[in-house]
Amino acid sequence: MLFLHGNVHIACCYVHNRAGFVAYRCPDCRQSMKPARLLYPVEQKDYTSDPFIAKQWEKLRIAFQGACVLTLFGYGAPTSDVEAVSLMHDAWGRAETRQLEQVEIIDTKSRQELASTWSAFICRGHYETSDDFYQSWIVKHPRTTCEAVWNQFMEIRDLTDNPIPKASSFEELRDWLQPLLAAERRRAD
Repeated sequence: MLFLHGNVHIACCYVHNRAGFVAYRCPDCRQSMKPARLLYPVEQKDYTSDPFIAKQWEKLRIAFQGACVLTLFGYGAPTSDVEAVSLMHDAWGRAETRQLEQVEIIDTKSRQELASTWSAFICRGHYETSDDFYQSWIVKHPRTTCEAVWNQFMEIRDLTDNPIPKASSFEELRDWLQPLLAAERRRAD
């Protein structure tokens, strides 16, 4: 998860370049972390002066460049946020240069409106829309989203969903994910 405009539940230790939840302490200096800066919906945002937000955008750039599945969740790319959309587009590149990438948009707007808004990111019509987060690829196939998309669309295989539990806390999700992470580690060894 990236917090490109900050988050009220995230805090930072700017000395050690660490982030965590507001109640956490920095694992290096054990000091209370400071709340992350929030970028409000104003015409001119500054994505570079705050180290936490700048790092979030750098992580996004790296992730976009190597992504084969892009999930956009509830972000409408408002015209007031031209700089953010431009940063995202620069990181993603031209849709024409993408080969098989799948874009998934989770939003309450109509399919036509979402396709229009995100057309610069959609490769050859490879996109889906939904207004239900729990119907998304990232929820139905956590940790294996790319493999699931490949198997569904390229290998034409029936898939068995392994959805995350609904309405879970981050701690419950972490516990639920442990067997999946352990299986990944075994495969990597």
